[in-house]
Amino acid sequence: MPADVGAAFNKGKRLGRLAWLATMAMIALCSTARSADLVLPDLLVDTQWLETKLGHPSLVVVDARAPTDYAAGHIEGAVSLPYTQTFASNSDYKLIVSLSRARALFSTAGVARDKVIVIYDSGEGTHASRVFWVLEAYGHRRAAILDGGFPHWRGQGLPHSIVPAVPVPSTFVPEPQVDRLAGKLATRLALANPNIVLIDSRSEDEFFGSTSKAALAGRIPQSVNVPWLRNVTRMGDVTRYKSSEELREVYAFVAGRKAIAYCNSGKDATLAYFVLRRLGMNPAVYDGSWLEWSVDAQTPKVLAGTIAP
Repeated sequence: MPADVGAAFNKGKRLGRLAWLATMAMIALCSTARSADLVLPDLLVDTQWLETKLGHPSLVVVDARAPTDYAAGHIEGAVSLPYTQTFASNSDYKLIVSLSRARALFSTAGVARDKVIVIYDSGEGTHASRVFWVLEAYGHRRAAILDGGFPHWRGQGLPHSIVPAVPVPSTFVPEPQVDRLAGKLATRLALANPNIVLIDSRSEDEFFGSTSKAALAGRIPQSVNVPWLRNVTRMGDVTRYKSSEELREVYAFVAGRKAIAYCNSGKDATLAYFVLRRLGMNPAVYDGSWLEWSVDAQTPKVLAGTIAP
């Protein structure tokens, strides 16, 4: 073979190899794009959006209800992750699950950084919002809640099943977000900070101390009562979130300040957390809530029958 022909042939082989490599890279990029092109329209998604995304490789649908509810019927392909598993088992005050347990819990459910997580419950919202908050507290940034939960989904005749889904295990790497979780000390310091507002998500009766799930009836001083039910509207057996306009009015008193929400045990308060996140605010949840605060003799309290802020 003449030298010039040989050189051209070798050059052609090199160009062919480069073209092949470029093609393979493009295929890999397209494959990655297909698995990562799922974009959440909002932190709250509707049944129509979710129906069109079922089966997407980047989607994990999480059922936060009790295992018995899941077994009786669930969204097709949804994995069972009861909200009760997000509480630490060794805590008297139902604190957040430990980092190591969170890693195991979410990894088993197939939750990973590149996955979009849509959570639902029986429609009350507080079970799904608890899982949502724990995910965000441990650094996951692509989670949403299904408006209306399973009752709304089932009522529209959308795909549901009694066959348990088998999660594809993943590797969930927790990255604790300190601004999403408020401990007792941070909550106490907040009382002296005008840039922080405390929100009591319990009922009015609990807020004013006429009833209590704790041994002591009362509230944290300076807290503002927004019962968790004010975030939602009941329509028959379906509970839906109020509009952003209505909720913005409900939480107008926050006025750009950081909000720390609490309840009895860190469940109902996560509904306020979720709503405030949707409204673009900067909330946290006081994990120990009133059950922890009320038994500490050193914490200030407004007890039943007393007059205080």
